[in-house]
Amino acid sequence: MTDAPFLNKCNTFLVGVLEQLSDRNCREYLYNSDTRNNFANRDNETTELVPNVIAEIKKALKDVKRDVNNKITMNSFHRKNCNDCMLVFCLLQWQLLAPFMPNINMAGISGIARDSLEHFVIDSNEALEFKLVRTEADLENEGTTFQPEMSHQVYGDSEQIFGYSGLRIKLYYTACRLTTYLAHSYAEKVNPERYDGVQADEVIKPLAERLQPGYLTNVDDFIAALKKDAAFKPYGKMLRQFTVDMEDGEEKTFEVYFCDISEPGFLEYHERMQPFILWYIDAASYIDVDDDRWRFIVV
Repeated sequence: MTDAPFLNKCNTFLVGVLEQLSDRNCREYLYNSDTRNNFANRDNETTELVPNVIAEIKKALKDVKRDVNNKITMNSFHRKNCNDCMLVFCLLQWQLLAPFMPNINMAGISGIARDSLEHFVIDSNEALEFKLVRTEADLENEGTTFQPEMSHQVYGDSEQIFGYSGLRIKLYYTACRLTTYLAHSYAEKVNPERYDGVQADEVIKPLAERLQPGYLTNVDDFIAALKKDAAFKPYGKMLRQFTVDMEDGEEKTFEVYFCDISEPGFLEYHERMQPFILWYIDAASYIDVDDDRWRFIVV
């Protein structure tokens, strides 16, 4: 159906891509059960789809205009508008390309395609856990934990993290000063040696980039920082105070404060506060704190 040199090029290209699966969307597409089920129900269409996919690969190889022995990432594939590139990987899972490209060595691909990788895909909304910590006991109290409504602004549109099982991302704040603690733990992490070089996603880096520098990573340091909260005084001028009867029957008192950026220490406090918008406001963006026209109301 195709000449041997092209088959060899495809083999080199696909192996290179599989070794550099650094694009989160590709991995999620490849290991997503809904995607696999979708194509599993389209076996009758496979005969028509595969030649089109091969044509797309050939076009991409021509457009890239580089030595195919070099590693080509999914990002370069996207830039060349290969619309069926995701389909390629789905088809590879069942080795459906084999009848059409018999000379391609499928060794190594089956390891990546195995269903066991599915448990390494984690919902980032479920993995994240937040706390506003008032006492050391709050650290072990699940009742003080809350989670985001969204996380795509940090972990991508699919809100998934690849490479871990039992992942927990802990983003804790002292309730008054908002001193920040960031850590993560997991039960298992994907082993690149076992799965043909597939690497786990970064967990801490994309989140840390949105936090104020100087956040804590040692829980003992965080516990020590709790003591400073006792002397905390809210920034600005108190406008009003009111009480609310909570669902559990407890009565809580709230205070409303008004201030601007001239308030000593408030800018640093605001920098620790503002990441919360990423988890609860879609299309959120940080404000320009150099603009002295901003006025702040804090409850």
